[in-house]
Amino acid sequence: MSEKPNMAKIEKFDKSKLKKTEMEDKNPLPSKEMTEQEKQAGPFSCYPFFNSLQNRFFSTFKP
Repeated sequence: MSEKPNMAKIEKFDKSKLKKTEMEDKNPLPSKEMTEQEKQAGPFSCYPFFNSLQNRFFSTFKP
């Protein structure tokens, strides 16, 4: 099915020919400050339509 690797070639491989690469997070995690801001903004802050509905709903049911 699959061929076995040639161990002689693997042992002769020169790692010094490999290029160094810089790793960068494409989607870094949010900071603690950012998560606190999102908590204070409310669960639907990224959806203006839902945010306005939420405001209307809670403004009619004040204790």
